[in-house]
This record gives sequence, structure tokens and C-alpha cells, in this order.
Amino acid sequence: MKELLKKINTAAPGALLENRPFGRTATISYWVEVRSIESVAQEFCAGCGFSGLENMSAMEIEQTIVISYFIKSQSGEMAVLRCSVVPGSADSVAEVPSVEKVWSEAGRYEDEISELFGVVFGEKKRVHRLLPEGWRGFPLRKSYAFPSEFNSILHMRPPATGGGEIR
Repeated sequence: MKELLKKINTAAPGALLENRPFGRTATISYWVEVRSIESVAQEFCAGCGFSGLENMSAMEIEQTIVISYFIKSQSGEMAVLRCSVVPGSADSVAEVPSVEKVWSEAGRYEDEISELFGVVFGEKKRVHRLLPEGWRGFPLRKSYAFPSEFNSILHMRPPATGGGEIR
């Protein structure tokens, strides 16, 4: 692991913020400065043999969007790269460099996270694949208030004030 950390620090000085076990597993999680995620991903892929992106996910914790990249080496070793970004407001997008040039399979994950969380990856244009055209806002953000109707279709969820009946 020391050799890996040395390579990363040489390729992107100051980019690695923290490394520690991912939960109770032997997999190591590397927190990366968001502006350096592409160069660190490139080093993991080309310099350390982590050529496969197994999964990519996003979650919101206290108004911070955390992006996790689950990667696998050619020898079967797993690692998790993580970065975080804070959107300016509930309706504004947040910017994160794309890793699609490193792992081509990242494109679909980035599109989904962009649409549902409002994270723009690199210079990519946002596309609608999951939400209907005309949808406003980012429904997986905790601050998102679902509309009572969309295109004259009523939303069938109980009111946010709790305990109400389903209409």
C-alpha cells in the first residue's frame, strides 16, 4: 500500500485526503480532493492496474454529495475512491470532473447521478434517461420537494407533514 500511496502523491500531490478500511472489509477507501479525482483515477487505472469500474454511486450527507467509485484491479483487488462536493443551493448543480476517459463505463453512472442528484461531470451535457422531459429539480436530494402533480398526474404520496391519507 505504501507504494500505491507514493505513486498517487507523486502523480497528484495533495489530492489524497484520507485512506482507511471501507466499513468492516479489507477494501481500502481513498478520499480524494474533488478537483483531482480524474488524475487520481488515471493513476489507479494505468499506474496501479485498477482497470475496472465495478459500480459508481452517490448519496447526500448533510447537504454534501458523496460520489463513490468502486474499482477492481486485474488481480481481483478492490478499492473505493470517494470525493465530495457541496452544491451552492438546493436547486443548483454541483461540478465534478468526469472519469469516463479513464473508465468508459462511468458514462452511464455519471448520467444517472447527474439527473437524480444534479451533479455535472466535466463538460457533458445533461441528458434525461430516467426522468420525463420537463422535470424540475433533483429528486434524490434530501431537500427536494416532490410536486403534488406532474403533467396533470397527481402524486400519490402522503403529505410530508406526516400521517396524512393517500389520495
